[in-house]
Amino acid sequence: MSGIVKNSGRRGAARRSLALVGGVLLSVGISAPAMAQSADETNAVLSEIDQQKDGMLDEASALATSARLRDGGDVAGSASVLEAFLIENEEAVAARAVYAVTLCQLDDLQAGRFEGAKVAAAGASAQVMAPIAAACGQIPTIDELNLNPEIGQ
Repeated sequence: MSGIVKNSGRRGAARRSLALVGGVLLSVGISAPAMAQSADETNAVLSEIDQQKDGMLDEASALATSARLRDGGDVAGSASVLEAFLIENEEAVAARAVYAVTLCQLDDLQAGRFEGAKVAAAGASAQVMAPIAAACGQIPTIDELNLNPEIGQ
């Protein structure tokens, strides 16, 4: 029973995030039909993820699904897939690195830099950190963020 609650919570959080992004897109003039198509595809992907047993979705599958959405123009959906995966797999460095870049592409620099700091704290190589820095700018350390939360902005 707790698995059902966990899944519906993850999907609910992702859908709330999608609704928030939808409101932002509408405010900048993106039409409802374009947004609806993206929302439908994102909901289908999230449903696909929810149908899998807890822990059965691996990092490669999450990254592939995220890339498919991003390539289709659904950057917010891509972020939602990665966020849902990372809730259950906090130590997944590759997914977190892509998530950091995706957040910065969505102009959420503070969250992207925070996720980038987590990737750096996990000991990621310069090769892994380069795309994060390119998308987000300078990545603070976790200690810097803890001392001054405003630094990520």
